[in-house]
Amino acid sequence: MISDRTDLQQSETAFVWIWLPGATQPIASGRLDRDRDVLVFTYGRRYLARDDAISLFAPELPLASGPQLPLSGPRRRVYPRCCA
Repeated sequence: MISDRTDLQQSETAFVWIWLPGATQPIASGRLDRDRDVLVFTYGRRYLARDDAISLFAPELPLASGPQLPLSGPRRRVYPRCCA
């Protein structure tokens, strides 16, 4: 789940929320930032410190600190929804 600011064409940052297994409410897990035309994901420090933290997508977003380049590689461009 991405917070209300889902249009990354208008915003430079969107917060990402997750429902952990067995949870009744979502928690913030990290954020997406746009760096020119590339999306960069960073897990939140508090999320990584949780004992029950899980990867959002293990092949491309392992549980690790620091910026990660998700969505199939470092050159993934940010396109409007109509063109993705």
